[in-house]
Amino acid sequence: MEKKLLLCKDNTIRIEIEKCVEILNKICKNVVFKSLPQNVDIGKGDDDLISNSKRESNLLFSKVKNAGYDKLVYLTTRRYKNNYYYDDEDAESVVTIVSFSNWDVYTNLPRENGLFYFITAILLEGFYDSEDLKMHYKRTGCVFDYLDDKSDIDYGMREGHICDDHQKGLTEAINKNYGLKNIYEDTQKLLNFLRNNSKWNRNVLSGGDTEELSTFDERLFIENVAKIYEKSGVVAKPNELIYNYIVDVYLEGKTKTVVECKFNLQAGMIAVSEFAKKVEILKRKGLIDDGEIVSYIGFTDEEKTIAETHKIRLLTFDELKKQYLEVEATVLGFKTVIEYRAKKPKSPDIFVIIPFIKSYDDVYEGIQKVAEELDLACEKADEKEFEGNVMDRVYQMIINAKIVIAVLTPLLEKCDKKLRVMCHNPNVYFELGYALAIKKQVIMLTNDIESSPFDVQQYKKIPYESVTEMKPKLREMLETIIREGYKKSRNQQESASY
Repeated sequence: MEKKLLLCKDNTIRIEIEKCVEILNKICKNVVFKSLPQNVDIGKGDDDLISNSKRESNLLFSKVKNAGYDKLVYLTTRRYKNNYYYDDEDAESVVTIVSFSNWDVYTNLPRENGLFYFITAILLEGFYDSEDLKMHYKRTGCVFDYLDDKSDIDYGMREGHICDDHQKGLTEAINKNYGLKNIYEDTQKLLNFLRNNSKWNRNVLSGGDTEELSTFDERLFIENVAKIYEKSGVVAKPNELIYNYIVDVYLEGKTKTVVECKFNLQAGMIAVSEFAKKVEILKRKGLIDDGEIVSYIGFTDEEKTIAETHKIRLLTFDELKKQYLEVEATVLGFKTVIEYRAKKPKSPDIFVIIPFIKSYDDVYEGIQKVAEELDLACEKADEKEFEGNVMDRVYQMIINAKIVIAVLTPLLEKCDKKLRVMCHNPNVYFELGYALAIKKQVIMLTNDIESSPFDVQQYKKIPYESVTEMKPKLREMLETIIREGYKKSRNQQESASY
């Protein structure tokens, strides 16, 4: 079974589409790719919105319906009204319009890496009937993540894999249609190639051995390394997010250590130096104590010299096994091996942007009460002790939250009525701007709509005179978002704007 995909783009996006096609055809044996040399523009002038994706899909379909392609993938920076990355709207599911709108806000990886991710996802979604396709609404790194939080695309490209549940679903599809097996094998190669480049912030077009990068799965090696470390009685967490970095293994015991794993690729002097920089940053922030690199094939003298300079410990896989597996019988006697498996703290469902002033306490308590009634976790930035930069914490909490609530109520007791517009808290608006820029689901509360600054007058707000009045209004809006927002399937969800 062979599939044929045609890739094309409009004039709004910069992407090396011809080079992507060249590498895609090197990796895949059962999917054939081709690109159109010229741009195909179907938008309306300066309109940056895909206002009718079904109409535009049909326009594109008319260009390829007799060309013998199974799928056309059209690339643009114009934005869907629902702000998805892509959506299949044409009746024959032949055309997919992929939007790279605000790409640089969500990731520092190149658009070419995103194209590889979306092509893999599109191919695999084709294994399911639309009614059987189930997406993950939490970030897992699986290619079937819903990406409700669009910044999750970065994690997806670096950790892209297929979870156990979807492996079963894909296997069932292959058993029904064995020709899909060859397509599946190509998607595995694409995910390996994407992950092995994205992990080191490399463009998929940057070179390297295409065959090697697309055929080995370093995740299995990482999982084995983590299991061996656990024999020493520490908690070993593979593929953990520490600050802004995804580390291969995070060790938590008497000390905290990050471990980089290298399987059948040479570690490389640059890779050792980059890891040393990462370790130094995490040390300065007080998040770790040490860094180690475990290699299956060993290290060169140059790599050992760099590691010694930066106090990075190097271990071969054989040395790791010898060090920890020999004490297995002793370690298994400790309850900590089984019991001490700290779970990652739950990210708040709601992040509240609010001035850190006592007069706002009753408003926050009202928001908390509504959240508790709906079984939602609610948090604000100064609620827990932490180390490091406060704005880094704020950014991360906004990114992780499903819903952001911004309290825009000005400090009226300190302001003359004519000057109320000048009495708004600038920190609240700075954080609100960030949440809006990354397309978070935002609810705005205020007891003085008239004084709202011009830039936010266009957004819907919940007005209130008292906390008692505010609570049922907030509950109603949260229930609407939960019901109609992030719990619908990709083909059904309508985004709410406020």
